Amino acid sequence: MNNGMRPGIFHNPDPTYEKTAVKLHFESKRVRNDIEAFFEEIRRCRKHIDSLNQYRQQYEMDLFSLKGCRYDKEPVDGGTSSDLSDIVIAFEQKMAQAEELRIKELNRYGDMIARGFRLLSLLSDPEQKSIMIDRYFMNILWEKIALDHNFDRSTCMRMRDKAIQEISQKMKVATKCDF
Repeated sequence: MNNGMRPGIFHNPDPTYEKTAVKLHFESKRVRNDIEAFFEEIRRCRKHIDSLNQYRQQYEMDLFSLKGCRYDKEPVDGGTSSDLSDIVIAFEQKMAQAEELRIKELNRYGDMIARGFRLLSLLSDPEQKSIMIDRYFMNILWEKIALDHNFDRSTCMRMRDKAIQEISQKMKVATKCDF
């Protein structure tokens, strides 16, 4: 407390009180940041799965568009000599690798979703839950969320901040819930 300031009703002259209050503040801020980082990781995982799905569709489209050699036409000089089966095998190998990665990400996403829903169950406001689900589990942009919920973008973001704050406070009360 600064010299010259009048002690208020809540002033505690004990010097360890201020240190403890500061430590508690930083601890609660760390928990909020951890929760927000966890939900952002869910969102990144969902985006990665979506991109792998698009990658898979592109491979399938490329595979369907392959054509064999036409022997009634004049041959083209240059390039490597290979037939259609070599190309198909290479495509299948790439698709198998992409599918393996996609399955791994889907399993990881499923685990994260389960933990995320356990955290969201701590919220009391269903509107906040809905906004959090739309943003982090469904990977929807803020503008679309605001339009769907009839709020402006900044209100949705404030509701997200309040939701994260409420989750972190309830986690402190529940003492070290494993998330």
